[in-house]
Amino acid sequence: MEIAIAALIALAGLINFLPVFGALSRKRIERVYQIQVEGPDLSILMRHRAVLFGLVGGFMIYAAFDRNLWLIACVLGVLSMASFILLAWSTGGYNAALRKVVIADIIGIVLVIAALGLMAV
Repeated sequence: MEIAIAALIALAGLINFLPVFGALSRKRIERVYQIQVEGPDLSILMRHRAVLFGLVGGFMIYAAFDRNLWLIACVLGVLSMASFILLAWSTGGYNAALRKVVIADIIGIVLVIAALGLMAV
C-alpha cells in the first residue's frame, strides 16, 4: 500500500515538476505553451513561474519517500493544480497547449485523491 501511495504522489509531483524546464529559456516556454513571451518582464515572470513549479513538484517527489510529508505534499499539489484549473476555467479562451495543462492537472489531482484514499484505508 505504501509503495502505491508513494508512486501516486511521485507521479503527481512529476506533473508539477515538468514545467521547470521552462526556466531554461523564453523560447522553451513559447514552444510548450504556444504563446508569445514578449519583453524581459514577462520572460522573467514566466521563467520564475517555471522555477516555482519545479519547487512544488520537486518537493512532492521528495515527499513521496517520506510518509511524514505525504499529506503536506498532497495539499500543496492539489492547491497548485486546482488554482491553475480555476484560473483557466474562469478566464476561458485558452489555447490547445494550455488545455493540455488543464487536463494534466486534472489527472494530477486524481492521482493525489487516489493517494489520499489509500492513506485513509
